Amino acid sequence: MAVKYWYRPGNGSSNFNTAGSWFFGPGGTGGGTTTPNLNDDAVINAASGSGTLTLTANTTVNSINFTGFTGTFAGTSTLSISMSSNANNNNFALILGGNHTYSGNINFSYPSTNFGADINCNGIFHKGNMTFPLTGVLGDWYGYNNFTYEPIRLTGALIITYGYVYSDEIYSGTISSSNSNQRGVSVFNLYLSGSGALITQSTQTNIYWDVTNVYLTNTTATAKSFSIDRATYITNLYLQGSGASLTTFTFALNLFDYPNVIISKTGGSFSFSTSYILDLIFIEGSTITWAGVSTINVYRDVTLCNSMNISTSNPLTFAGAVYGITYQTLTTFGKTFTGALSINDNAYSQTNLTVNGNYISTAGGSAISITSGSGVIFNNAVQLINGGINISGLASVSFFDIRFFGGIISATNLSITEAYVELGSSTITGTLTLTTGSLLFLPNSVHNINIFTSSSSINVRSLDLGINTTINLTGNTTNIWNTSQGLSQGVFYIVPGTSTINIVDQTGAAVSFQGGGNDFYNLNINRGNVVIGGVQTTFSGSNFFRNFKDSTVIPGGSHTILFSSGTTTYIYDTFQVGNNNNNTTYIYSTGSAFYLQKVNPGLVICPNVYLQNSNALNSNTWYAIQSADGGLNSGWIFNTPPRRLGSLGAG
Repeated sequence: MAVKYWYRPGNGSSNFNTAGSWFFGPGGTGGGTTTPNLNDDAVINAASGSGTLTLTANTTVNSINFTGFTGTFAGTSTLSISMSSNANNNNFALILGGNHTYSGNINFSYPSTNFGADINCNGIFHKGNMTFPLTGVLGDWYGYNNFTYEPIRLTGALIITYGYVYSDEIYSGTISSSNSNQRGVSVFNLYLSGSGALITQSTQTNIYWDVTNVYLTNTTATAKSFSIDRATYITNLYLQGSGASLTTFTFALNLFDYPNVIISKTGGSFSFSTSYILDLIFIEGSTITWAGVSTINVYRDVTLCNSMNISTSNPLTFAGAVYGITYQTLTTFGKTFTGALSINDNAYSQTNLTVNGNYISTAGGSAISITSGSGVIFNNAVQLINGGINISGLASVSFFDIRFFGGIISATNLSITEAYVELGSSTITGTLTLTTGSLLFLPNSVHNINIFTSSSSINVRSLDLGINTTINLTGNTTNIWNTSQGLSQGVFYIVPGTSTINIVDQTGAAVSFQGGGNDFYNLNINRGNVVIGGVQTTFSGSNFFRNFKDSTVIPGGSHTILFSSGTTTYIYDTFQVGNNNNNTTYIYSTGSAFYLQKVNPGLVICPNVYLQNSNALNSNTWYAIQSADGGLNSGWIFNTPPRRLGSLGAG
């Protein structure tokens, strides 16, 4: 066992095994010796000159040290470092130096009686692979990132077949370990610059990865994949670099081992072939496209940025409470999702999600599905171009608090079960259904709703129509409003607030309003202007209205207001029906009599109407001016104006 120094006179060059190139002392001193073998420590230093040392055949040494070398180390053959002894090398297995163009494999091995050793790359990238087939007792490999010791640096593959590799930083093209020996990697920062499969760990037995930060830095247009499985712990995964490549992530891990994913890559796309992550963050300036089709369960936050794109089409599910995270945030910056948004923490019922930025989705069906959690706040507008919102909690476990502060620009349907929902201005092109729970329309909001329904004799629910709110019922079918059951059974009540409900269909279809005997504030019918002919609006139930108004104008036509037989419609303040535009308004029922009752003092003035089966309660209150008596009416005063006329419809 000896320390041997390479030297060629006059800054000459040679192959590694050229005779007369090795000496017992630096700079050709101490006498010549043979080429170093597995028991020898090879030293190439400043005294070796500035020539080129080329490895042309597979070679094994105990250790090799290039400190101070000003020449070039070249070649493609395998360099094996046996580490059979550390007597002369101060525990160093490898110290790089000089100009490093060598691209062969560096192969480390331990005998069973040895212990740890150090690698110092001195900032140099080895252009080939490094293999760690450590035999017998596990060895500890150190690459300190401080004054003396540099990280492990290579552009090829880091291959581990036995033992553990420890380092503050490792730079590598790829990393692999595919046998059943005991082996692992413990590193603070791992930089992977390769393409294709960046990590290969096809055999999971006896393997452990503990990495704080992984940086994927590829800058080519070649696709790459990052796959980790089982006994792997990675805190943060950074996708960096550039190039029009696809990066695929696959995490088959235990629940608490999923990483945070941070994206800052320019160009290309990435996708998940996985089901779970913690944070997903896009750094502003990244121009990557988020693609793929996997359903992603998120346990912390998702932060997008203006410069990235989205084309992923499968659901994004927030489930933080499963992980012990009860407050999560989705920041969208107005990005368009082609997949659905889901809140489902598997009945933990503690997940609170806040959505910042306009949420836009082209997904069909339940584009937003809220199944299990505690609360959801949409601070900005929601736009569901093709889909609707399904809110269905677990009655025995949770009661959702869901707030659409920014309103809903559009959605096909909104279905509410076991939830408390606060709704800003909205457009629902399908049906808004309140099955159980509570719905509050936020103050000063405007709602365009095709159909509203909340009808059940057993489900407990409440509806608060809000302060200064406007609800436009746009449907052109029967039951555009259906609250026909629940009041008499004590399971449903309405707070009318100071809301206005407008029936605005202008297609000419027959529509119906089933109030169910509930209390409403302003009701306005405006169905004319577009259609020509006759239209019909039907009211069922003995309902209460603060103000009831028909402002329908149909050129050359008429408007029929049909009340259900035997019902009483209560008017607190004004009943403004009929007009002076030569359009007849019909007020009647098709069966037996119905009743109109004025609750507060004042007159009712209805011009140009046709009345039948109508019983007006409170005598000397109801006037039908320039109108027709169709028979079976009572309490109306026809064609005689009162002595004192107030505003139309009021005394």
